Amino acid sequence: MSNFNVKKAVQIFLLAIIISIVFAVIDARIHGQDILKADKAVSVSKGKGSIDEIKEFNISDINKVLINTVSSDINVILSKDNNIKVHFHGTTSDLSKAPKLETSLSGDKLDISIKYPKQFMSMGFFSLSTKLDVYIPENYKKPITIETVSGKVDIDKLETDNFKAHTTSGNVKINSIVSNIINVSSVSGTIDIKDISAKRNIFKTTSGNIKIEKITGDIKANSISGRITALYKEFDNDVEARTVSGNVKLSLPKNSQFKLEFSTTSGKLDNEFPLVITGKIEKRNVKGIVGDGEKTIRIGTVSGDADINKK
Repeated sequence: MSNFNVKKAVQIFLLAIIISIVFAVIDARIHGQDILKADKAVSVSKGKGSIDEIKEFNISDINKVLINTVSSDINVILSKDNNIKVHFHGTTSDLSKAPKLETSLSGDKLDISIKYPKQFMSMGFFSLSTKLDVYIPENYKKPITIETVSGKVDIDKLETDNFKAHTTSGNVKINSIVSNIINVSSVSGTIDIKDISAKRNIFKTTSGNIKIEKITGDIKANSISGRITALYKEFDNDVEARTVSGNVKLSLPKNSQFKLEFSTTSGKLDNEFPLVITGKIEKRNVKGIVGDGEKTIRIGTVSGDADINKK
């Protein structure tokens, strides 16, 4: 009789536990929670996992876009949509240390940034591989500014009123861009643009090369220890290029006409155009004119050479 009572008591106890769990689940569902899913999320947040965040904004409210990241590559992609779509994705060994996508629309300015936890400390092994894809509608022509540290910038095609990008330890690669003013700079990174059309082009690198192909517009380029290479489709522009220990190479249409001012400390000039020297002839300073050119090419180097070639 005693054994029967013990067995019956255990059954009643287990039944009570089951009923309590069922009611707890029902209550959680009523309040918009899922206990099983919540437990799974907690376990994943303490270990490795994937990052996948998407946000969208209608361009009718936006007149300026600012993008700021750390340790995340940026891809700017032209789209046929009417919304700016932001997709932050990747993988990490510890989601509790992983950065988050933050966006804010203040007035007509859209800020897009990647933020790390305030108490973030990389103790021991921590891996992170993330990308920020920003989809820009074809009919959005307003200014875009990009800043990134330890991340590269890739742009396939873009048309905007004003474009500015700065990287630290990251390369900038653009296939095609059209703008009024383009300002691209990098510290320990290269600038590589395949096709560019702008009224004014500004480039600056510290320990990185600048390579511009099929360019239209005026150039102002500076590099500390990198090469400056520019290939013009058509030429009727002002060019200013200065380096410390890098070479400058300009490729111009064979019918180009221009004024030339070249100065150097220990470099040399190689020019394929019929240059008529003007003013005083000096070894380290050369001034002259090609044809009836009104535009001026100014090149200054410390220990770099300058080449002006016919294409």
